[in-house]
Formats: sequence, C-alpha cells, structure tokens
Amino acid sequence: MAAERECRRPRGIERPRILAGDPRGPAGLAASRIQGQPRAGRFTYAVYGLIYGVLLAFTIVVAWQRFAETEQLVMHEATLLSELWRDSVVARPFMRDDIEKNLIAYAQSVIDDEWPAMAAHGRAHPQTERLYERLWGLTYHFEPSTKIQEAYMAEFLGRMNELSAARRLRVLHSRMEIHGVLWMVLVIGAVPTVAYPCSSPASTPGSRSRSRGASC
Repeated sequence: MAAERECRRPRGIERPRILAGDPRGPAGLAASRIQGQPRAGRFTYAVYGLIYGVLLAFTIVVAWQRFAETEQLVMHEATLLSELWRDSVVARPFMRDDIEKNLIAYAQSVIDDEWPAMAAHGRAHPQTERLYERLWGLTYHFEPSTKIQEAYMAEFLGRMNELSAARRLRVLHSRMEIHGVLWMVLVIGAVPTVAYPCSSPASTPGSRSRSRGASC
C-alpha cells in the first residue's frame, strides 16, 4: 500500500525533506508560502505585461494612423500641383510661364524649407508661404478671353482652394504628437517589464524536476 501511494518521480531525484512532514506544521506552512509566492508573482507579471502590451499597441496604432493620414495629405497636395500645372496650359504665355515657375519653386521649397520647419517647430516656412501667396496673386490676374479659358479658370481656382486646404492640414498634422504623459507612462512602465525577468532566478532542469517531485 505504501508503494502504491508513493508518487512516481524520476530516478535519482529525492523528495525534498521539507515537504515530507506534516503540511499543517511550521515546516509545511513555510514551504507552501515559498511555493505560492512565485506563482502570485508570475500571475501579477502576466497581468501587468498584458496591460502594458495593450497600451503600447494602442500607441503604435495611433501613431501609425497619423503617419498614414499625413502621407495621404502630402500625396494629395502633390497631385494638386500637377493638376494646376496642366490647367495653366490654356493661360496666356507670360501667365503660363509665371505659374509654372512658381509651382516648381513652391514644390521645391516645401521639400527644402517647409518640411524641416514642420519637423522642428510644427509651422510653415516664410519662404514657402511667400511662394504660396504669389500663386494666389497670379490667379487674380488671370483674365479668360474664351469659353475654354473660363472653364479652365474655374477648375484652376477650385484646385487652388483644395491646395490651400491640403497645405493647412499638412501643417496642422505636423503639430500632432504623442502626449508627454503617455510617453512617461510607457518609459516608466517598461522598467518593471524588463527588470522582473532579469531579477528572477534562472530555472534549471534539476529545479523543475524537484518541483514536479514536490507536487506529487
């Protein structure tokens, strides 16, 4: 009967003596506390890691959505510039040349001047602003003399209004960023996430075998 009640365990591994006595005694009570503490710690760490992972994933998704929206705005603005170039073909030669030169200068200034200014300060660059206002000034002097020019003038003004909206939204999107409090929570929360596994003792095959023998 004693042999039947004996728990199966790998050969060469001895049952810990601290658990051989009465579990209601001081030694058994202390052993149960020692066994229960790591399980509680692992459970707490798992819940904490889950909450931190959800928060981190939420931050990444929000940042990626803002990046995608800004990319769409930039692509739309570049498309409008090409359409304005096409619509200026019906203008008078001197007007057409001025419009094309200012469109090229505006696009180059957005790349060279305004993009770094948005990254550093979240605002438009004065040089790009002057070129943008010059484009509007040219449209005020555009006097159509034929029905075709009138139709293209209407399309040109409509696309200039779309360009204004795309430009304004692009500058506003450059001011959007992850809140400082959220950054602080992510940084501080990463400390226990990394520190707990590093501070935990490494598990060896012998210790796992002893744990299985003790559970029997």
